[in-house]
Amino acid sequence: MPNAYLYLRVSSDEQADSGLGIAAQRAACIRYCNNNNLALLGIYADEGVSGSTQLNERPQLAQLINKLKASDVVVYLNRARLGRGVEVCMTIDAAIRARKARHVSTAGEGTNHTQTATYYDTFVTQVSDAVGELERNRIRQLTRDALAVLRERGERYGNKPPIGWTYAPSQRTTHDGRAVYTLAPVAHEQAALEAVREARDCGCGSSLSCISQQLAERGMFNRNGNPYSKSTIARMLKQLSNPIQLAA
Repeated sequence: MPNAYLYLRVSSDEQADSGLGIAAQRAACIRYCNNNNLALLGIYADEGVSGSTQLNERPQLAQLINKLKASDVVVYLNRARLGRGVEVCMTIDAAIRARKARHVSTAGEGTNHTQTATYYDTFVTQVSDAVGELERNRIRQLTRDALAVLRERGERYGNKPPIGWTYAPSQRTTHDGRAVYTLAPVAHEQAALEAVREARDCGCGSSLSCISQQLAERGMFNRNGNPYSKSTIARMLKQLSNPIQLAA
């Protein structure tokens, strides 16, 4: 009976906090192992990690791959859980093959069987990865466009404000009577953003974990009083690359 490891991933902090996405993936992957006579040895989950994130920034997946032995199987829900993007997926594919292991999707798409893969299997895998990358970029563009419109209108967008800001009601209302919210700075988060900017610009190549530790040492914590997670630091770096522009 081949040995198997599960790989689970959710991209948003909300999914990671709720555990719903992880729980559903775990249940489906365990069911797959039971139905296919695979001996489950471990479960690894990268929570709050984007599908476009490279292998070297996924600690759980990297740890899983380092444990693989010949003929082991990595099981995941679908190809998008492995990654969204041709380059990312090719890197992960190569790392798993280097361990003489294989990986399977419970959904069946883009599954790589090291011994039985044909040119058609390879083609299907590459198409699946390209579609995942296309969908990721499409969603990003739609989200950017929608947020830009809301910012111009001064309307509240999303359940959580950007890091460093909070929603504050203004004196204005929309044409249908809804309250218009503006972004107001949050002092301690603005200070944390500035510290992240300094770490980015210092040229010392600080990792996400290192920046998080630096903030904690300076007494800078998130709204819940906890150290900033690596995924939040990554969001802060992206936000710094595209600063909030307040409507006049």
